[in-house]
Amino acid sequence: MIDKTFDFIGSEGTITQKGCHSATIPCDLRNGGQDWNKDTFDAGETEVQNVHFTQMNPEFVWSGDAIGLEGNDGVWIDHCKIRLPSRGLVLTLFTASNCEFDGVTEFSGSCNGDHYWTALLCGEDQKITPDRNYFHDVSGRAPKIGGSGNEVVHAVNNYFSNIGGHNFDIREGASVLIEGNVFGGAGTPITSDSKSSGASVFTTPDSSSALTCSGYLRGNRVENFPWSSGDWIRLTSTTPLYDIGMSTGNIVNPMDVSKVADYVVKKAGIDKLGSGASADSAAAPATTHTVTKAVAPTTTEKAATATKAPASLDVGAAAMWAQCGGANWSSPTTCISGAQCVKQNEWYCQCVEA
Repeated sequence: MIDKTFDFIGSEGTITQKGCHSATIPCDLRNGGQDWNKDTFDAGETEVQNVHFTQMNPEFVWSGDAIGLEGNDGVWIDHCKIRLPSRGLVLTLFTASNCEFDGVTEFSGSCNGDHYWTALLCGEDQKITPDRNYFHDVSGRAPKIGGSGNEVVHAVNNYFSNIGGHNFDIREGASVLIEGNVFGGAGTPITSDSKSSGASVFTTPDSSSALTCSGYLRGNRVENFPWSSGDWIRLTSTTPLYDIGMSTGNIVNPMDVSKVADYVVKKAGIDKLGSGASADSAAAPATTHTVTKAVAPTTTEKAATATKAPASLDVGAAAMWAQCGGANWSSPTTCISGAQCVKQNEWYCQCVEA
């Protein structure tokens, strides 16, 4: 049981020595980005709940992922928050639900105040379910799926807000169903390479495709909703529907897409267990909020036509806790009803409760 703050700052001493950086990426530490180093750690089969992972050498790229799992089965990561990692959140064979991925950083790999290396979902024979998570202020690989194994991924009811780069980047070997997700201010919700990479992808672009999905998985399946975002590519391989349908007892039933943004912002992250672990289950008991810090590095198809946004999304307004201003900010500067835009620093203004 983890029931307190673990602060590892200075616990391993310090050292100064030569490092390295990429010769091909101009946004390195010299230009306000990240330098390069490497460190990894693994976690065994477990339930990880209500933990805040933060301050993992954010100035270095290869100096600590928030969570790394390998050779595990049945891992559940719920109501956690990940902020200021070195590289990113790297997860395999797991369910991640109600988690917040906060990409605001002064060490941006893309030099825009957003974290780049977000979530890498890859490996041999992986089954992964990102469900009702809040990704915001990240600029790439949110998530990247496939490329080094065979993965079956069901991404459902996640909210992607203020994404300066790309979200889904799907590569060969992956079998991916994407349904009931909301993209608000996402420049590239899915990369164009995802349709020619050799992956099997079902993007649920409209109500007709949702009915097709229902024929395989039963129940009401839900289309995705991009607003103030780039094109949502229409991909309708039924392979993911068959693959996910093989796990009939473990399939997540999506909520109505019009409710996703409000639900996720209110309930994803730490100290929110009392608000309910899922849309359909009873509220989980509240537990102690834990902060974990780790430092001291060791070294084609036509785009789908977007439908009109549900009223609850307040089209043109930033969501609660989302970015609403700052240096070079060009997206919405007004907040949804009940929120106000407050300046946090020169680069970042945020919608907070009024």
